[in-house]
Amino acid sequence: MPYRFVPLGRLSEVAMEPNAELLAYTVQGWDARIVAYKSRKALEAFCKDGSLHNAVIKEPRHPNMISNRNTQRPK
Repeated sequence: MPYRFVPLGRLSEVAMEPNAELLAYTVQGWDARIVAYKSRKALEAFCKDGSLHNAVIKEPRHPNMISNRNTQRPK
């Protein structure tokens, strides 16, 4: 899987990308290693509780649903 590094302070910018629901990150020092998955199901298989691997968008929501602005991507 291809990956890239982004400073931790820029994760909110990564959450605004069109494919953000398929992205996960792992903290490595002051950076986050971003990995893109082919499907949401594959991402959820690797991002389980207690894992160092975290989804950029925790739970995708429909734009009309109420969401937590700290964890969900605004539409």
